[in-house]
Amino acid sequence: IQKDWAEGIALDIANSAHLLHSASTIKGTSKLADIALSDIVVISAGSPRKSGMSRMDLFEQNKGIVDAIGAAIQKYTPKAITVLVTNPVDHLTHFMRNLYPDLNIFGFGCSLDTVRYRSYIGETLGISPSTIQGLIIGTHNQDMIPFIEGTSVGGIPVQELLNDTQIETVLQKTINAGNDIVQLLKTTGSSYTAGEIISRQVSAIIHHSSEIFSVDVPLQGEMGFHDITLSLPAVINSRGVQTVLQIPKNTKTFSLLKNLAERIADTFRI
Repeated sequence: IQKDWAEGIALDIANSAHLLHSASTIKGTSKLADIALSDIVVISAGSPRKSGMSRMDLFEQNKGIVDAIGAAIQKYTPKAITVLVTNPVDHLTHFMRNLYPDLNIFGFGCSLDTVRYRSYIGETLGISPSTIQGLIIGTHNQDMIPFIEGTSVGGIPVQELLNDTQIETVLQKTINAGNDIVQLLKTTGSSYTAGEIISRQVSAIIHHSSEIFSVDVPLQGEMGFHDITLSLPAVINSRGVQTVLQIPKNTKTFSLLKNLAERIADTFRI
């Protein structure tokens, strides 16, 4: 939309690329045709949510943008793997997959929430979050669910190290982090953390490294869920989403996920 801005950012990055030992060509453009023959497309275009707007209001505002980009992908680079980041990401992923079923699309889902979750656990315990395993699943909003049975610190279940009150505090910090950043920055939200995670997902695709992220995937019977898109642990590699890892049905987390799916199912009939 802002051609000069895109070109300026690209020029700035290109000037420093050699410092990262990169010989990549970097181009800023406002022409969707320039995505032709791309291997990977990341969609972050869209309007942010403003005060008083619901997530479904935002969906109505951004679905036209996602539709137009989807049409361009279908026309110019139909074999590309597409990562959708635009919010509300769960519903827009569902919308885009239904509109363009032949495209290889997954949504950013709870990838950002997962990193925040690990960060706050590490902060609480005073240890590096890099030693923590754990995922946030479900939806990228207030209804996100921690996969508590799958959360561990150096192999030790997190419930052995944190009490219920501490775990709830970690979850609330995770839920509120996005709004906290927006309130502090005033005109924008998270960019550094989201950008780093997206770069890792793109790297997993390029290098076929089969890494696990909590991403939005359409469900057609998996774990008993139908016609809904939820963020679940998935193996990401050069195929896009290769495998969705199922949450064990005998866990509390699965019960919460099932309740969530039943509660929001109608919002995906769009």
